[in-house]
Amino acid sequence: MSEFFGPLDSEGRVPPRQQTRVAAFLISAHGALARQFAFALPLKLESAWQTELNAQFYRETELVSLLLRATSWVPDVALGYMAASWETAWFPRPIEGIPDQPLALAGRSRNACNMPLTPASGRQPCCRWTPIPTIPS
Repeated sequence: MSEFFGPLDSEGRVPPRQQTRVAAFLISAHGALARQFAFALPLKLESAWQTELNAQFYRETELVSLLLRATSWVPDVALGYMAASWETAWFPRPIEGIPDQPLALAGRSRNACNMPLTPASGRQPCCRWTPIPTIPS
């Protein structure tokens, strides 16, 4: 396999401890996206981006559900600390210049990182960076 997922067990599967840690990280990331999409969703869908946001919310929720059921979970003492640090990393920050705050948070959710999206900040983005255009007022 690889040194990260390192030797498979006798049945050819990733060991349960590694499954637990990887699944916990993925559940944290996809759960954070689902929460951000849920908060950004309006009660009534009126435009195409809102419909796409709703669909993405359900995709993220399904991923979390599948990971919860497909993982062989084992107790892990370090998981509490790791999960807390992951959850704080996913806190959303609105994008400057977008007057519609749910749309700004949705754009931030799509990038799933807690860094400014402006190259002028001098900091490198931590994930796939897709600049979101400013909507004229």
